[in-house]
Amino acid sequence: AGSPVQDGKVVIDLDATLVTAHSEEAATRNWKKTFGFRPLLAYADHGTGGAGGASRHTRTRLILCGGALTVMRDLLGGGAPPCGRAPLELVLQPFWYREAASFWHLTDDPELAFRVHALLGGTPAYRAMAFGLPSSRESFDRWVTQRLLNPASAIFREGSLLLRGGSGVTDPTPYHGVLAAIAAGAARRSEIAGRIGGPATAIAHLLAGLQQVGLVTRFEDAFRDRRGIYRLTDTLIRLHRLVIGPNERLLVRGRAT
Repeated sequence: AGSPVQDGKVVIDLDATLVTAHSEEAATRNWKKTFGFRPLLAYADHGTGGAGGASRHTRTRLILCGGALTVMRDLLGGGAPPCGRAPLELVLQPFWYREAASFWHLTDDPELAFRVHALLGGTPAYRAMAFGLPSSRESFDRWVTQRLLNPASAIFREGSLLLRGGSGVTDPTPYHGVLAAIAAGAARRSEIAGRIGGPATAIAHLLAGLQQVGLVTRFEDAFRDRRGIYRLTDTLIRLHRLVIGPNERLLVRGRAT
């Protein structure tokens, strides 16, 4: 794809690499349900001509990217080496409806764009995970059953993995209860607590944790002070909690209709 040295810039790619261990004593269980380590692998692609000359005449810039907010925040906080050295921390938010419609190339059909956004939201990566998008409103139902509800697609279990991957949550059960309540329509803290059968004060830390990992967003009520409304940041969670999760056994057997 061309020379790795362009305009005096050398790209060093860092990626998490799973190294499988041979025993439970060697490493703890990871989110992929295996035992291993997850070191960061860094490599410099020097190409055939080398990058020594470029490195002497340019200043190094490090760009860290990742989808797990907790992991990314830990990289820049506490005793981490980059702490205090990052001039910019940018959190990319999902597209809103109009932005997503433009990204999906569905601006000519607002109703189809609304249907897609209601299921996938505005996360750009979901377009590839869903094997593309429906071409028309007539093909929408077929696209849902063959792509979103297809156990072979990557997006089928993505909704259940969002809370596991790099969130730092050791016991996800109570958090799943809160997500299920919000997905079912509960918006205020008292409503969410009523759905899961507990006092409103008992779920404050759960809501704070879900906000910290970027799965829930709090909106202030314009008419009531200190009465926040909670919404799922990723609509794919709602699809999983209301449709995929309760019917997973049937969907795995190919009974999506």
